[in-house]
Amino acid sequence: MNIYLGIDIGSCTTKVVAINQQGDVTASHVRRSGVDYQAVVKEALNAALGYNCWNGIPIVSTGYGRHSINFASEVKTEIACHAKGAFHFAQKALTIVDIGGQDSKVIRIDDQGRRLDFKMNRKCAAGTGTFI
Repeated sequence: MNIYLGIDIGSCTTKVVAINQQGDVTASHVRRSGVDYQAVVKEALNAALGYNCWNGIPIVSTGYGRHSINFASEVKTEIACHAKGAFHFAQKALTIVDIGGQDSKVIRIDDQGRRLDFKMNRKCAAGTGTFI
């Protein structure tokens, strides 16, 4: 059975999820991002899957620190990941609101899952999502 890993390295928290070919979540872990994103990602992967059990599994990274790890197979923007993930579950036109620790985004997708438009704050809005 193939497993795929997604890592969202946010300014406040790092989230790891493993899914199988059917799209079922098989493991996950969340922890504070800190300052050493690569170390935090490895710790989160080890916590979710076991020590170094993630080597060789395709990894997609996203989020504020998506370029901070050198072992990701692919890097995607948060906007692309939000649109794909939300459409996967809703299967209809949507407006997605992401209130993160560093910025906020509003993304519109059509009934085919294509991104129509997005808006993002221009200045740092540190802490915007921490109140939630």
